[in-house]
Amino acid sequence: MPQSSPPSAPAPASRFAFRHFRTRVLAFILLLVLLLQAMVFFFAGEAAKRNAMRASNEALLVTLATLTDTMAVREGVLRKNARLTANDYAFKTLVSESDHATLISAFPTFLKRLEADWIFVLDTEGMVMADSLNPRATQVPFSQPQLIKAIEQNGGRETSSVQIVGGKAFQVVVVPLLAPIPVAWIGVGHEITDKLARDLERQTHTQVNLGLRPDSGAPTLFASTLNVAQRQDFLSTHTRNPMQGASHVMALGEVEFLAIEKSLYETAQGPLVASLHRPLAEALADYRRLGWQLLAVAVISSLLAAVAAIFIARRVTRPVQQLAQGARRISAGHYDMIGDVGSSDEFGALAGAFDNMVRGLIERDKVRAMLGKVVSPAIAEELLSQSIDFGGGQEQEVSVLFSDIRGFTTLCEGRAPSAILSMLNEYLSTVSDLIDERNGVVDKYIGDAVMALFGAPLSAPDDPQRALETALAMVRVLPGMNAQFARDGWPPLHIGIGIHSGIVVAGNIGSSTRLNYTVLGDTVNLASRLEDLCKYYGVPIVVSDTTMRRTTGVVFRELDLVRVKGKTEPVGIFAAIGFEADVNVEQRAQLALHAQALASYRDGQFLAAQQLFAALPQDAVTALYQARCQRHIDAPPGAGWDMVETLHKK
Repeated sequence: MPQSSPPSAPAPASRFAFRHFRTRVLAFILLLVLLLQAMVFFFAGEAAKRNAMRASNEALLVTLATLTDTMAVREGVLRKNARLTANDYAFKTLVSESDHATLISAFPTFLKRLEADWIFVLDTEGMVMADSLNPRATQVPFSQPQLIKAIEQNGGRETSSVQIVGGKAFQVVVVPLLAPIPVAWIGVGHEITDKLARDLERQTHTQVNLGLRPDSGAPTLFASTLNVAQRQDFLSTHTRNPMQGASHVMALGEVEFLAIEKSLYETAQGPLVASLHRPLAEALADYRRLGWQLLAVAVISSLLAAVAAIFIARRVTRPVQQLAQGARRISAGHYDMIGDVGSSDEFGALAGAFDNMVRGLIERDKVRAMLGKVVSPAIAEELLSQSIDFGGGQEQEVSVLFSDIRGFTTLCEGRAPSAILSMLNEYLSTVSDLIDERNGVVDKYIGDAVMALFGAPLSAPDDPQRALETALAMVRVLPGMNAQFARDGWPPLHIGIGIHSGIVVAGNIGSSTRLNYTVLGDTVNLASRLEDLCKYYGVPIVVSDTTMRRTTGVVFRELDLVRVKGKTEPVGIFAAIGFEADVNVEQRAQLALHAQALASYRDGQFLAAQQLFAALPQDAVTALYQARCQRHIDAPPGAGWDMVETLHKK
């Protein structure tokens, strides 16, 4: 049996996690039931609400039609009374005498008999002969010129309208007094008052308002069933443009109403508007009653669902517990099969799959024992999980990193092997951790040198970026390691790092007793050559132009265009300076000047380039280029100069 490994610590439970499977089943069923109930509650409630609003809107429209009919009936009564008065012999006699005082004294009798609120007589020129609302007026133009205009436009026939007189609204009918031609006009009117609104409310159970909507100024109420406070709210919040035939919600005080409005008559001061209201609570009473009924159904169905869920949860708990016990035995390293769980349904199939998994784990341990021949545990895990071919190789793109301690042989002279091994192990442990943190793989240790892969066995688009970030991290931690080594008497360590990205052949090489997963190809050789060039150019990190182009957020200094030993094709090389956020303004200015000097050099302007390089801080690169410039000044290159430096040393 394989050696058991210590159990891993359980992941911290989330706030809403459940400890037992049956609890999760119960919670899932209840959640599903509640979700369905919420959907039914919402959609049924919305439908009921729409129906309630539609019914209330229809009731308002019926009330509006009733109001229109009532006004028409009132007009018919006025028309009949006006005709009777115009044909009354006594009244004709009074008019023919044109005695203002006599007419005024007779008006109360006629008003009472006609049950009217206003009566007036006009001559054919529209001058007042007598007016019950203005008893002193005589032989003056009528106070309602628009009514005179309406009579004229109507061709002298009977005319009806609504007139605003003294802040009051009157429904008026005007008929001619014939003898036998029209000799005067008789007008009879009813005032529009609260009584009209209350009569309509008793018939329709709807609040009724009739008011003036002037083009400018405040609205006025002539008839209303609202109380005083509600009237004030109505007048202060009423919109100027009525929504003809469309219901809307409006608040009067602390009460909300469903309202509908319509213009009934046009007057000189503006339209006479009917505004009808029904309390919103009354309109939605059925909707709210349905809501309580749905809530009761939801509670009962939730209780039934809970009982069903408990039954189902208990039904499935037993085989699940057997599976859980088998899993715990496997985690302890005991690969025991659970066998029959007493069920032939999905749980029986799951138990069979579980036993097949156990057989696979036994085979996996056998494979793992073979992979113990592989050097890197990370590579071994990738090989195990990805089913990579052990016998052959495959081409893939990787970024190869080589690092080396400068002058390591000299550093070790005169020191005990145990001290050297201790220092080297500490250094390599730190470097390896940096590589692992960025998902790189240590391919091999070559003394003090490290070869790392980014992209093998598995590749990713950001392999060059992670390789370069690893190199910068190695340079960044070196001062801290040197401070620690200094306490043990070691001089400061200096490292060189080379990185190149390209196609390699990845696979296993070795014997039947020892395998090593590695990569081969020109990419590996070039990365090793770039690491060697760190000494030549005096920089800690040298990368190829291929790697440089596939990274972001890093500042580079172009070094050269070289042809390394063993290669015929030139390659551009760059020194990695650091992350953009860490490079200050002065450094950026120096890099820009370096780029200008390099451009002059490649353009063949060697004297100008030499002067520019001399203006830079002096290091191995500027010294190298100043010497090259002098060499080319002394012996100018030929026309076929390709700006490439061929390096004959490794």
